[in-house]
Amino acid sequence: MRSVICLVLATAAAFVRGGPAGAQSAPPAPSPNRIEAKAVNLRDSYGSFRCAIFNSPDGFPENSDKEVANAHARVADRQASCIFEGLPPGSYAVVALHDENDNDRMDYGFMGIPLEGYGFSSDPTVYLRAPSFDAAKFDYRGGVLTVPIRIHYWGGPPPTAAP
Repeated sequence: MRSVICLVLATAAAFVRGGPAGAQSAPPAPSPNRIEAKAVNLRDSYGSFRCAIFNSPDGFPENSDKEVANAHARVADRQASCIFEGLPPGSYAVVALHDENDNDRMDYGFMGIPLEGYGFSSDPTVYLRAPSFDAAKFDYRGGVLTVPIRIHYWGGPPPTAAP
């Protein structure tokens, strides 16, 4: 079960500096190509929502070296979204983690049962192992697309989470 999710931290957005006397320019306009992986069914408002997006079965979902991009967002009011900008049209699959204690990894309990929530695009059924890329993939034609990611919990209390 430990191979269900493996994620890394996302890179931070940067602002462009320029103009006379160090004046700060506005941040760049959002990309016309944007995928928003939106968490559905978060059980609390602790921690972070972490996502990775893949464009092939190669390495999906556990090999972070094969992901196209990753992102994370703070959870607030039991809501969070990971934003992926600038991706070309194609087939993609998202894997997500509700990292309630913000330790950058999935926590496991007795017999390897996940203590934190996880989900995949297209909400495939998960039986003792991660779904295939084909079960989780969706087609992206460009533009703005919101992809709901239903978060599943195996039960039991969350790991020690700080508000």
